[in-house]
Amino acid sequence: MAVLLLFPAAGCGGARPGVTRPMRRGVVVTGSIQKYPIQGGTMVELGRSLSGAARAESGFVGHYSSRWRYGYRFSPVGSSGCRLTQVRVDLESIIRIPEWQRPEGVADSVAAAWQAYSDALEDHEREHERLAVNGAGDLVYALEQLRELSCDALRVEAERRGRQAGEAMQAAQARLDRETRHGATTGATWPPPRRST
Repeated sequence: MAVLLLFPAAGCGGARPGVTRPMRRGVVVTGSIQKYPIQGGTMVELGRSLSGAARAESGFVGHYSSRWRYGYRFSPVGSSGCRLTQVRVDLESIIRIPEWQRPEGVADSVAAAWQAYSDALEDHEREHERLAVNGAGDLVYALEQLRELSCDALRVEAERRGRQAGEAMQAAQARLDRETRHGATTGATWPPPRRST
């Protein structure tokens, strides 16, 4: 008997693969980077375009989203017991980043600020992805550690561990955003902070 459960695991609020390596055993990740267009030639114009686009693009708010499904099979043991086999977690990871086509005549200082911001934002969202991948691996390990139980008890315990893993991963995602102020402390904020001289 196979069991498949779905658990959403969202982080802070044109595909290019970009998933943490090496992958942990039992974890299968589909990762992509979606880009949304940004317009403007000044810091203010870019800020306005970012504010509008980040709210509703691609069906979710923010820059990172992930969902996982976990599955396993029951293997009978003796006359009344079961154990789990073929444990697997499928994780869908989506990073969204703004894409700006630099217009002619834009100041080099604006372009440099944009590049620094864009790089820092992608780095921050990749850290969310890393947490999701690690959480999926932790779930595989937790399920594989279950000992032989009655089939009903095993199903209940597997679902409990799945919920625990999801809650732990959500907490890790929230902690990252809290500690970095959603990436602001590492440069993922627009406009960039003024440097003191």
